[in-house]
Amino acid sequence: MGIRRAGRNHDRVARWGDAFDAARVNASSKLVDVGAAAVAESVGREADMLGNVWEWTASLHQPYPYRATDGREDPNAGGFRSVRGGSAVNGERFLRAGKRYKLNPKTTNDMVGFRCAR
Repeated sequence: MGIRRAGRNHDRVARWGDAFDAARVNASSKLVDVGAAAVAESVGREADMLGNVWEWTASLHQPYPYRATDGREDPNAGGFRSVRGGSAVNGERFLRAGKRYKLNPKTTNDMVGFRCAR
């Protein structure tokens, strides 16, 4: 099963191609340190963008098309926020950066986290 993603330079499911490869994501039903899974880095060299934990975004969960000026980027606005990337307990259908899900910002569990970058 694959969901095609249109991009400027390609049309494929994941960075490595058009076929799901469980060895390249953390879908092991347990959390691992970032970089510990045998995953391919993204174009920007970010590791483990799929699996492990759903990653919080700052955006309110609103329907597409995305418009930054529609209020979804207001950090003080109330409502459900989007998480992306699937977690270690999700299957192929959810393990893609383009997959998003809505959660109450007060939600806490082991399969939701955030990414620190510098």
